[in-house]
Amino acid sequence: MKRAAAAVASVSLATSGLSSCDDNGGVDPVPPPLQCSAMDMGQLLEVTSAQRLGLEVRMVLTSLTPGIWTSIGLQDTDNITGVSTELPTGFGPVFITVVLTSDAVTEASFTFVGVLQDTSFPDVSCTVTRTFFVSLQDGEVIVAQRARLPLEARQMPRLAIVKQAGRVVDVEASTAYEGEATAEWGVTGGSLETVSSARVRWRLPADPGLYQVEVVMDYGPDGIGFDALTLEVAPA
Repeated sequence: MKRAAAAVASVSLATSGLSSCDDNGGVDPVPPPLQCSAMDMGQLLEVTSAQRLGLEVRMVLTSLTPGIWTSIGLQDTDNITGVSTELPTGFGPVFITVVLTSDAVTEASFTFVGVLQDTSFPDVSCTVTRTFFVSLQDGEVIVAQRARLPLEARQMPRLAIVKQAGRVVDVEASTAYEGEATAEWGVTGGSLETVSSARVRWRLPADPGLYQVEVVMDYGPDGIGFDALTLEVAPA
């Protein structure tokens, strides 16, 4: 899977892709647009808190991906007779309340469906769907994903620029895969000055042009996954 990031350039990196400075005076580019394939199955959703009040179970759903929810809802409920959701303002979490069918219910489930919009690229939005399982035992509420993500979703790595100063950028790879993985990095121009399993420091060439960094994640018997990021060095 390949995608183009916001333009960055030579010693005077294209300012259309720059946003803020770090402690060393470097300027960070705007993050690339949301990649729906990395989040559409709810890979980056978490229920961070849950409590039961009578027949109600109140939950806080948080997205690990920055963005603004434009619509949310629940469907395919089990042992639930009523639901309500609160559309957050800005980057806030989603508040969900479900009403159980009776006091005797010890298990319930629902599917969350929402549309998350990219704040830097308003024309980019992703529909996110994820089923959650609610366990109610001895006054404790446990909310978890009903099943593990499909293998291809768990394997999908995602590249992002985390720091940039001049023609030097730090690129980080993240993945929802739960097991051990090793990363191999490569670039089509310039050099990798610092390499770790999940992060590299890439010095881009001085010559104008398009250059690509790629990571291949090796999950052993579970296979491999890869992602690539293309940056542009603009003429001085």
